[in-house]
Amino acid sequence: MTRIEKDGPDRLVLRKGPGLLFVLGLPILIAGVVAASMPLWCDFAFMREEAESGPALFLCLGAALLIGGAACVFHKTRITVDKGKGTVSLFKGAFGIGTRKSARLDSYDCVTVRAGKAALRGSLRRTGKTLESPPIFYSVYRAYLFHDEGFPFILEECRSLGQAREVAQAVAAFTGMEIRDIEQVQHPGPGHD
Repeated sequence: MTRIEKDGPDRLVLRKGPGLLFVLGLPILIAGVVAASMPLWCDFAFMREEAESGPALFLCLGAALLIGGAACVFHKTRITVDKGKGTVSLFKGAFGIGTRKSARLDSYDCVTVRAGKAALRGSLRRTGKTLESPPIFYSVYRAYLFHDEGFPFILEECRSLGQAREVAQAVAAFTGMEIRDIEQVQHPGPGHD
């Protein structure tokens, strides 16, 4: 679920949490805490020759699991529409480390919502001598900042038309852009079916 917040008179922020990454990351984070704390409460005498390297091994393993689990648990997506600077920017990551994308706000004409498909990898199956994983497609709705001659800027991608429409309406009201129906816009570029 995307939270829509006004951060001052010239900034609109769309925030999205980790979603299912939280479910994946929490057990990894807990395993990292247990592995990193093992040198404090575990006797490594049973390891004989490896007893000296045992605590360091568990500390390194725990640190790696802690970092991976924390990155999943604290992952976030933030889109900032800044009318003062005239930009729209995207950040995906955790702890300030991640991917960033930015574009000029005045290069877009309208906001639109469009139905599309997203691919999820399926189960492995044997085809001849190789294993192949056919993609499984599911329907999504994307809210875009759109321009007739350029690539769209995806604001929201979700399974609910109402949620995508809510984000599109909030951004359109904030920026003063119009919301165009799906039929009024061209295809929003390659890779955005």
